[in-house]
Amino acid sequence: MSASSRSSAALTAAIGALVLLTALSVGSVMVVYSWPHTSYPAAPKGEVVVVLGAPLASISPGDAVRFDAPDGAVFIINGGGTSAVLKTTKTGWLANTSSGLLALDATSSDDGCPVHFDPAAHRFESPCHGSIYALDGRVLRGPAVAPLSHLAFRELDANRIAVVGSLA
Repeated sequence: MSASSRSSAALTAAIGALVLLTALSVGSVMVVYSWPHTSYPAAPKGEVVVVLGAPLASISPGDAVRFDAPDGAVFIINGGGTSAVLKTTKTGWLANTSSGLLALDATSSDDGCPVHFDPAAHRFESPCHGSIYALDGRVLRGPAVAPLSHLAFRELDANRIAVVGSLA
């Protein structure tokens, strides 16, 4: 085999190895990002009973009441926002919207900061970055781009609700 043939074969082998290495690198990155991933333990679903600070009937249209998970319990996110389904939270808001009662995670979708309710403006506000959310959780002003996450619940009686959750 001539020197020219050997160098051509070596160059071809080097290019082939480089292509194979690139394909393996790209393939492994694709697998990492497409593989189902949860960075939190999946909590068994149940219901967490919450006693509200006010009777359900007293929550006026356009108003909201904050509620917290009892010690040792968490609420499970039911979608909406950027929070993954099954992620947990300890605090929520029960808002009386034009469509009825809606339970929302009390955590800002852009930075995880607790949101506060402004009763005069009938909206939620994040004190950390200034995001503002409508009573139904929609973003009114960013930097947030996703709405507040939802919590599934059902009414039990005059001042109690059962929120989908888990004992931590």
